[in-house]
Amino acid sequence: MRNVQVSVALFTASAVITLTSIIGLYLYRKKSKKQPPTTWREVGKVQKLHIYPLKSGRRVEVNSAECTIYGIKQTKDDEKTLQLRDRSFVVYDAKAYDCKTARTFPKMVLIEVSVHDETHVAFDAPGMRSLYVKLPSAEKAKSVTIGIHNEQVHGLDCGEEAASWISRYIYGNSTGARIAYHDDTPKNKRLITAPKANKEFLKFHKNLNDDSGGIFSDLTSVLLVNKSSVDDLNKRVTNGTNIPFENFRPSILVEGPQPYEEDRWDWIKIGDAIFRNVKPCTRCVMTTINQDTGLRNEDREPLNSLSKYRKLRDILNIELEGDSPVMGAHLDVQTTGVIKTGDKVYIG
Repeated sequence: MRNVQVSVALFTASAVITLTSIIGLYLYRKKSKKQPPTTWREVGKVQKLHIYPLKSGRRVEVNSAECTIYGIKQTKDDEKTLQLRDRSFVVYDAKAYDCKTARTFPKMVLIEVSVHDETHVAFDAPGMRSLYVKLPSAEKAKSVTIGIHNEQVHGLDCGEEAASWISRYIYGNSTGARIAYHDDTPKNKRLITAPKANKEFLKFHKNLNDDSGGIFSDLTSVLLVNKSSVDDLNKRVTNGTNIPFENFRPSILVEGPQPYEEDRWDWIKIGDAIFRNVKPCTRCVMTTINQDTGLRNEDREPLNSLSKYRKLRDILNIELEGDSPVMGAHLDVQTTGVIKTGDKVYIG
């Protein structure tokens, strides 16, 4: 009996040690996978920084930006100044509660959002009077859940005046659309891994995680575009159309690297911030809209040209999204910090 007890004890101890080792190895690999490199190579510099306060709205060009896990926002020059955050506002259907974008309503790209005072932002659009919106609070505003692709994202409704204003602009009447705001609270954090529909998607893009998502962005918190990649594309467009880089709506425009080098980058360091390249950016009809006029390109450029040589299957050799053309890289923020135009860009 004693021998049996000793054998059981030894077996139990061995099992515990083995299990502990497996868990330790798993945690080590998990931690190691997210550890940034210790050596960096300079590849270029930041040419432009853009924030899009409204999803599908007009860009705000800034010289410096704070990088957070929710995306980029204006740097705080004055303690009393409200900071615009990337895609913190969204237009949604009043009945279906799904987001509305410039894919369907191209003139949305002309809606400007600016800081009015410490608690209000101003919305402006051609032919419309200025709309002043007080940032809604969780204590007073209606909480809503808005569909963005496969995900359900939390928001706070901005009220009746805002709803009437946006409805008149995109629908031509006083009802049908509303505006929501995300208050950037941890409890309402977006979870990319939650929807079952994303499971296959996540199998191919293993760097994507719940810290990757922005607020109301299509996917991640930061989008990087390489200027020379856009320049190369324009050499391939056969109808003489010049596609501005603004059509690709980058957060960060980089100059210096060779065309499409960004496809192969893993870790990126700019200023105080460190990013991870989590997925190539597949492109849709949004890129065919002139960001300064709100008009579509009649020849469906740049999608036609990109589709001839820049499909996702050409870059990653995968079937999922394989026919989608690619330009730019989805990044998430691994180390928060401030970045500026002119900052050197490093990879590791």
